[in-house]
Amino acid sequence: MKKVALVVLASLLAVIVAACGSETTTSSSSTSKDDKVLTEVVKANKDVKSLTQDAKVHTEITVSQGEQKQVQKVDMSTKMDVINEPFTAYQEIEMTVPSEGEQIIKQYITQEGIYSNVNGEWVTVPEEVNEQLKASLKESANLESQMKQFNTVSKYLKLKEEKDQFILAADIPGDKVKELAQSVLEKASSGNSETLAAMEQLDIKSMNVEYQVDKKTYYLEGAVIAMVMGVKEEDQTVDMKVNMDSKFSNINGVKEIVVPKEALNSGK
Repeated sequence: MKKVALVVLASLLAVIVAACGSETTTSSSSTSKDDKVLTEVVKANKDVKSLTQDAKVHTEITVSQGEQKQVQKVDMSTKMDVINEPFTAYQEIEMTVPSEGEQIIKQYITQEGIYSNVNGEWVTVPEEVNEQLKASLKESANLESQMKQFNTVSKYLKLKEEKDQFILAADIPGDKVKELAQSVLEKASSGNSETLAAMEQLDIKSMNVEYQVDKKTYYLEGAVIAMVMGVKEEDQTVDMKVNMDSKFSNINGVKEIVVPKEALNSGK
């Protein structure tokens, strides 16, 4: 598995868990105050029709082969506007990999197709990838659907209170994180996905999460995720530390996403 693919997969995993965090249901171990806050969070975020997400992801990759070790640091920033019905999204991805330079990707995801611009050039997305990517993104943005998926780890959440925010923090065991991610991806791809196969190879060791919730609106304002994972490839071991800081804004403020003409004409 190439290092870039690993970084993208790790980032996807972090995004999935960040999205699911706003759909937490209460557990039997919650206090009455926890129950009230979590119930309000679920209620408020079910009404989200559109939003903007900004995320910065820092990944440290250590490749070990025998006694030799190589460390690389990869930085990725993303910005995504999402409208849930009908599902439409626009995202910008900037990724810097030391051995491969900077990559800039812009994507429009619509009901008609996916239009991608890679380093300034519009490219055609294959139909099979098109449908799979749309299904995965739509599933991760569907708050009501994800709520059921997050039941398996909601018991790890602990509530803290600050001046303007509620903080939902958790230390989630790696096997539970993997179980959640696989469940979401299976539903999004009908169980037929290269991403799902790659996810199976990952040894997720731990994940620390913190969700920041506005006290007045109960909307999710941010998510901070730290994750440790690894994978073995033949005679190599690849260990990764992933840190993601996401901010959610413009709640119900994204009214329209327009695909530019040059993108629409790219496949003709």
